[in-house]
Amino acid sequence: MRLNRSLTLLSLLVLTALFASCGGTDPAPTAEPPIPTPTIPPTDTPQPTATPMPTATPTAVPAAINGRVLWGQEPVPGAIIELRALDWRETGDETAVTSTTTGAAGQFLLASVPPGEYDIVAVWPDGTLGEGSSQHVALEPGGGVNDLTLKLERPLTLLEPDLSQPAATLPTILWEMLDEIPTYRVLITDRETDEPVIDQIISGDRLDIYDQLQPSHDYSLVVSALGPGEEVLARYTGAFTTVETPTPPRAVVLPAVCAQPGLPNVVSQDLGICFAHPSDYAINRETENLTIDGPPVSASFDPLYASLTVTTQPAGGLTLDEWVEQYVAGFDESSGKSAVFPPQSATTSRNSGAGSG
Repeated sequence: MRLNRSLTLLSLLVLTALFASCGGTDPAPTAEPPIPTPTIPPTDTPQPTATPMPTATPTAVPAAINGRVLWGQEPVPGAIIELRALDWRETGDETAVTSTTTGAAGQFLLASVPPGEYDIVAVWPDGTLGEGSSQHVALEPGGGVNDLTLKLERPLTLLEPDLSQPAATLPTILWEMLDEIPTYRVLITDRETDEPVIDQIISGDRLDIYDQLQPSHDYSLVVSALGPGEEVLARYTGAFTTVETPTPPRAVVLPAVCAQPGLPNVVSQDLGICFAHPSDYAINRETENLTIDGPPVSASFDPLYASLTVTTQPAGGLTLDEWVEQYVAGFDESSGKSAVFPPQSATTSRNSGAGSG
């Protein structure tokens, strides 16, 4: 027991001596490494979902149209103004999007019109729709059309030819004249080439065509009544097809004076001339030139006789071909007349002389 205690003390002394020989101080305690703090990943906090704002539907801003309605240069009060669909002529649907009537000076206003494209149509107060009385308009939102002028036209009645039947190649164009409107324009257009073949201004109610149209051909016809400034007051529009067989030349119609009762006359149907003379005059064909001889002008032994000598000669000293060429060269299409007026193809002179004179 004692032996064990001695050995223990001895061991402690030896250890103490060893520590002393190494420096005699205790080494600093080694610091323990810091324990890392665990990183906690951030938790996504749910955000509130944004509610989308409703998109505002744009409201179409209405447009407006103002203007006036004229017939020639005269305002038309009480005319009906309508906005119709662009294809109303093709579909026959005359439904108006909106409408109004003109005032005393022919003025009108269409307000609060939905934007879009329309035909604006002018109708006479009695409901008659004339030719050429509509226009196309395009309206932007909030926009409009200002100072629009619509020209009303009266319908014109065509009497000849009957366009439901094939027409002659030398037709007569006959229409019903309107009161106090003497001037008309006749336009015939080749529908194949769209070129005018006849364009004449006429005073009266007819135009005789002497330049033969092509047989078996399609033409359009427009007859317009013109105002003082050549503005269109009335119009007829149609189309026709000519017959294949050309029409023979029109017979010459002599004036009524050639058939005056009680007056003998000399007639040349080929030339379209006649001479009417008193009944106591006589035709003398025995002379070199045709004469129309009257009774004696005195009761003397050798009385004088009144006599008309008829001499035929080329017109103005020209041959017929030369005269026609000159006439055509001076022709004015706008007036329908030639600056070269046809001189008489027969001249008369009155003679007084002895005997047959």
